[in-house]
Amino acid sequence: MCEDKRQLLEKDYNKLNTIIKKRFESIAIALLVLCSLASCQKTPLGVVGDQGISSAGVGQVKIVARVGEQSIDKDYLTSYLSTRPLPAYSQVTAKTVEKRLEELITGEVLYKEAFRIGLDRRPEIRLQIQQILAQNLLEEKVNKPVRERKITDRELQACYNEHIDEFRRPAQVRLADTFISVAPAAASGQRKQKKELAEKVLAEVLAHKDERLGFGKRILKYSDTPEKYPKGNTGFFDIQGKPVGLDPSLAREAFKLEKVGQVYDHIIKTADGYHIIMLAGRREALHIPFERVKEQLRRRIYRERIALAQNEYIESLKQKCRIKINQDVFDGLVREQEAKAEAVEVGRKGSFPAFPNDANVPPREPRGPR
Repeated sequence: MCEDKRQLLEKDYNKLNTIIKKRFESIAIALLVLCSLASCQKTPLGVVGDQGISSAGVGQVKIVARVGEQSIDKDYLTSYLSTRPLPAYSQVTAKTVEKRLEELITGEVLYKEAFRIGLDRRPEIRLQIQQILAQNLLEEKVNKPVRERKITDRELQACYNEHIDEFRRPAQVRLADTFISVAPAAASGQRKQKKELAEKVLAEVLAHKDERLGFGKRILKYSDTPEKYPKGNTGFFDIQGKPVGLDPSLAREAFKLEKVGQVYDHIIKTADGYHIIMLAGRREALHIPFERVKEQLRRRIYRERIALAQNEYIESLKQKCRIKINQDVFDGLVREQEAKAEAVEVGRKGSFPAFPNDANVPPREPRGPR
């Protein structure tokens, strides 16, 4: 008998847990709405007005149930039934509808108690409520109107042409490059020293080619920064060195490397110095026809338009608000955060700030827009 009672209690507890979870988002939205209304009406935070979240409306309202001062009207219950449909093949009876009504009543009871004990004033909860409301506002006022405007085939073709390099390009490779710079006007003795240094670096790289971070360490220790690409990372280029502007002789030698991680076994001389290179990435030639990427382009255009429209909408709202930053408090906060970051950095001292993905490969360059 005790066992049966325990199982019943567990069943009721699980049922209540489910109701709480399903109710959270609507409770969260309601909390901030009511807080905002209360603030606008100069009512103390936490005091709920007479309207309630479920009885708002114009004209005659048919009340189904009351929970304290709040009411659940017919329209609200009907809307809830559409979001919480009965199981397939279930028969609609007064009992099944009453079950859904009981869920709403439970939600209102929990909502009132959460409000009474001041959960709405907790910073982390207010932040969650803000985010939910902001997302719904942008969806209603910006995203939906943007998506309602159709994108023509001409606009899709223009987008395809604008980003043609993403859909049509020759084979490309990317190098990890230890670069030893030699000035054009350098004397022969200086050139000889630079060449000897390059050969020394190559010997070190080959001796440590199986070592984790081996090539990366030599980049940090020896490499100068080239004029046309970041230190150690050429980015992708074709056999002519485009679009990086790489010396064609260096590009041609790079294409002789077959496997990612393979080191070229000679130093390569160019007009600006010596290079010790390792293959860091390879892309096959690409040719994707317009028809194959039409829907991808459509989604891309919508994303770009929505991002632009959201920025414009947010800026227009900011113009209507009085925004003032307390610079002294802000500067103090920045100093605190800098001190924390410095403490973390000191804790990391001695570890190698290496390339995160492939042990021997410099970081990938940022991806372009999709």
